[in-house]
Amino acid sequence: MILAPDETFESARFSLVRELGRGGMGVVYEAVEIATGAHVALKLLPRVDADALLGFKREFRVLSEIVHPNLVSPYELIADSNQWFFTMELVPGQDLLSWVRDGRDVDAVLATHGRPTFTSLVDEDRLRKVLRQVAVGVSALHQFGLLHRDLKPSNVLVRASGHVSILDFGLTVDALEQLTTAEHSAGTLAYMAPEQLGGELLRSASDWYAVGVMLYEALTGRLPFGSNLRQVLFAKMTGTYDASTEVVEGVPPDLAALCIELLRGDAAERATGAELLERLGGEAGDPVGQVISVPMTSIFVGRDVELGVLERRAADVSAGATSVVYVHGRSGTGKSALLQHFLAQQRTDAETVILSGRCYEQESVPFKAIDTIIDALTRWLLRSSRDEVQHLMPPDVGALVRVFPVLERVRAIADANVEALVVPDPRELRRRGFRALRTLLVNLGARTHLVIAIDDLQWGDVDSAELLVSLLQEPGSPSVLFVLSYRGEYVGTSDCLRSLFQMLKENASVPRQEVPVEPLTATESLELA
Repeated sequence: MILAPDETFESARFSLVRELGRGGMGVVYEAVEIATGAHVALKLLPRVDADALLGFKREFRVLSEIVHPNLVSPYELIADSNQWFFTMELVPGQDLLSWVRDGRDVDAVLATHGRPTFTSLVDEDRLRKVLRQVAVGVSALHQFGLLHRDLKPSNVLVRASGHVSILDFGLTVDALEQLTTAEHSAGTLAYMAPEQLGGELLRSASDWYAVGVMLYEALTGRLPFGSNLRQVLFAKMTGTYDASTEVVEGVPPDLAALCIELLRGDAAERATGAELLERLGGEAGDPVGQVISVPMTSIFVGRDVELGVLERRAADVSAGATSVVYVHGRSGTGKSALLQHFLAQQRTDAETVILSGRCYEQESVPFKAIDTIIDALTRWLLRSSRDEVQHLMPPDVGALVRVFPVLERVRAIADANVEALVVPDPRELRRRGFRALRTLLVNLGARTHLVIAIDDLQWGDVDSAELLVSLLQEPGSPSVLFVLSYRGEYVGTSDCLRSLFQMLKENASVPRQEVPVEPLTATESLELA
């Protein structure tokens, strides 16, 4: 629970100090953790609806996957009754434009007659150093296969030391993810690339366009395009704008050229992150290699035996079976790499649907082991036709929506009968919700080859274990391969694992197989190195 400054409750964990900012994806406060006195940034979801909640959780989980000095650090995601919020590193600083202007009154300079000078608008040394760090941080995000989609000055904070932190990842998506029309057009108009406005395929160049707009704004004191919506759209599509050198006197030629190359209408002709870093004169310590987490599928060696087991169980499911595979081993042995490599192989089959997710230790949310799976299911349903969704939909879908509200984002589900709204007994609502999810997966498994993969299951909760067991109960369990990955050293201490194993022991009809993951052999280690 969180408190406004004038509220007091014994059960509260955080007290709000002041509002730092607000936008479409939430309100950010400076807050104090009451037990420790630590100051954090707390982002609160003011309105818990399906659209907002899906993006809100995605933002936290994106931050949790990547550790980089130029990306803000997350702490904890919490669902407390009807409140959803997460805490993160508090970055005391200024937005990008305020920092590079270093106290200059840009409005007063622009109000004078004649062309302003470059030095009257911006501190060149600050601009170059900040831009270089932005390039490093954005490149790190791209190296992980993600697009930010909402880069703008207010989402780049600079500490007094000059250190840059990029934030606000509510619109971040996988670079290969198919987006709905609404998702394509999400963002801040002034900084959106032409292809983002036109519903075309998005790539890393779309983020570099936004960096180009920020650079132009820093160089000239104004945006490259006007405020009229129709004019902005036309100008972006045609690349029609005044060059920075026409607006301001004395713009360094390399920055002026870089601005032009970043703002090209054709994404294929735009300057890349590597070119941007090279042009800005990257220093030691700058390299994108500072990313601590890297895509698990980028390097893979060995594991032929383990992959063989997973592939045979996937073949069983293709024939209509239900199967559970436990992938386990000590931390650092490569369980996640094995899982991601197997899933990448399965994705090559057009008839296979993969719902993958993981548990996060720093989350306190209902059904934390299943929550990311439901989010993945929601995104898959959003890409499906209305008729297809209606064929999959269980009769009691309203109960399922009450248990997992993000599913209401799917229009066919939102429009369906929601009789569960009048179910007063929480236990009955839960039972009906479990049954509805099982029916939906049965329907989906009958039409596709369904794989559900959950990593880091040791961080799950007992409710998740009960839901998993309810999905696996015979007769009539869905045709699905469950791949459950966990750290072996937590078997005796994880409430989720202990509950799951005990309940499944009482239901021996579902085939289960263990895949222990041992350290790589000396030969495999040399190959990996």
